[in-house]
Amino acid sequence: MTAYQKCVMIDMIAMYHRLDQWVEGFSRLGYAVLLGTTCCMLLFTIGVLLGESWAFEAVGMGSSIAVFNYAFHTAGDRSQ
Repeated sequence: MTAYQKCVMIDMIAMYHRLDQWVEGFSRLGYAVLLGTTCCMLLFTIGVLLGESWAFEAVGMGSSIAVFNYAFHTAGDRSQ
């Protein structure tokens, strides 16, 4: 492993910890909405890249991920 690769790995770990601390401050609803929106945008982007129309699938998957995560997520301090 080169010095550059080690530097990049350290930066990625630091970025992960910053993101993790930022997300820990979210309420249960905020975390579920963030997760559902991220899922929806990723599926929509994949559909665009493949030249398919995945708009309904993306919205359906994103909303179901958000609802189920809000209903069943018990980890952390997101009980609000």
